[in-house]
Amino acid sequence: DSECGIYEALQPLIAQCPYQFERWEALTFYFESEVAVKQRMPTAPYSKILAEAHDDMADRLGLVAADDLSLTFASSIANWPILNEALPCLSSLAALVPFLVALPDIDKETLNKSAAFAMIAPYFCRVYTWDGSHVYKPEVAAFQLPLKFYKDTGIPLEQQCLVSNSVFRDLEPARELGLPAIWIRYPQSLAGNIPSFEGSSPAYVCPYLVDLDLLIRYHKGVWSSTPPDGSAEPVN
Repeated sequence: DSECGIYEALQPLIAQCPYQFERWEALTFYFESEVAVKQRMPTAPYSKILAEAHDDMADRLGLVAADDLSLTFASSIANWPILNEALPCLSSLAALVPFLVALPDIDKETLNKSAAFAMIAPYFCRVYTWDGSHVYKPEVAAFQLPLKFYKDTGIPLEQQCLVSNSVFRDLEPARELGLPAIWIRYPQSLAGNIPSFEGSSPAYVCPYLVDLDLLIRYHKGVWSSTPPDGSAEPVN
């Protein structure tokens, strides 16, 4: 749960600001800085991106972030919590989906510091990090290696599916690539403050990971009737 981890790690900086941020405001403000830094420093590892984005946010707020504060923020990825329901959902999906792939927008060295990711990594048959493409999302080049993997395994594009809570980083590039997608719009996330994402390639909205599990089970024929009420709704 990167949003939760980032918000908690931002607290020392936010405490210096006279403005009282709502959670979604602080995260939106931060991610604006992260996107700008990624555009300025596309070859930098994610730990460097985190530190620079923290400094950029401080500058935009008219604050001075000490070097140790920025480095502490960057190292906080080690303690970002696991998303609720992630383990039981992935355990179930791994039994239903033959080729479950992870595409974190992070370099391998930084990702290996994450205790949460270490818990879920065994459920994926492939993990494609920033090191393979050296570009950050939403650049479509970031998606080429997993797309090539699925092509090599004989799975056509229309039978693949991207799952994400990020419209900007994942769903918009998926639409550009013609890749089916499922939007995880869990209420406490920034996605809860985004209007319904229209016009994507065949897409569903799932409010929770458990609903994703139910949706896949339904389409795999595990459920004999329609999905439980509210589990997933077509976008279009």
